[in-house]
Amino acid sequence: MEPKVTPRPRASLLWILVFGFLLPSLCPAQSASDKRTVAPGPALDEQVAKTHASIRQVAATAACTNGTVALGVTVSGNLTTSDCTSTDSNGTLYADFYAFTATAGHTLTVTAHSTIAYIAAIQDFSSGTVLASTNTCGLQQDSCSFTYVVPTSGSYLLGFGSYSVGAYTMTVSDSTPPPPSCGNTTTLCLNNAQFTVTVHWVTAAGNSGSGTAIPISGDTGYFWFFNSANVELVVKVLDGRTVNGHYWVFYGALSDVTYTIRVTNTATGASREYRNEQGELTSFADTAAF
Repeated sequence: MEPKVTPRPRASLLWILVFGFLLPSLCPAQSASDKRTVAPGPALDEQVAKTHASIRQVAATAACTNGTVALGVTVSGNLTTSDCTSTDSNGTLYADFYAFTATAGHTLTVTAHSTIAYIAAIQDFSSGTVLASTNTCGLQQDSCSFTYVVPTSGSYLLGFGSYSVGAYTMTVSDSTPPPPSCGNTTTLCLNNAQFTVTVHWVTAAGNSGSGTAIPISGDTGYFWFFNSANVELVVKVLDGRTVNGHYWVFYGALSDVTYTIRVTNTATGASREYRNEQGELTSFADTAAF
């Protein structure tokens, strides 16, 4: 007689199938290891634009700043479902923000890493507007970086946003190249060494020479002609491009001998000269110098 085989209950198999189907829905909708693989093109660009809009909305409408971060210090964070959010057609965007300060004219480099699809961004502190970001890189790769030249000294936000939850790291560093070697006893180097200033003087008796340059700050310096205790001329070069698109040259005369000031833009080679005639005390403000 053949042995009797007892069939496995169909109900058990049914429960396995049902449980297997429902299991993903019991977990968060976003997966910490779900790196998106959208092909480059309009669809990916549209996704970036929506992400920029959403991370701006989160930054502008909620108190979501996680504190401050110093330049050059790496942030290790973790997006969770309790973070600040914004919802769009892509889904729910989770975001963290860190405030930092930066100096006008300096170049910042942001590096970010995460296994989830993300946007890392430098944003306006008040409005949340995205000023620069990883764009499509973070949606396709784990490690990304970008640079941004600071237009105005002040506070900014370092933001990290994703439609997934998971861990990340970010660093914003000042990568401004050091100023070139510049200046000597008769040359001022001003405005991050972008401008040099020299002065040649002539007295009524016909004696002549070059002014001795003494720096005061990054933008300002003075010259003495005959005695180090006697200041003859103060000069400053300011970056006024955010106001009228030009660099500004100001000088204040403390001497009535003849002299010629020469200001040179080291980046372009362009130069301007300003002359004081014998017996005059000429001070001047050139707000369209370069």
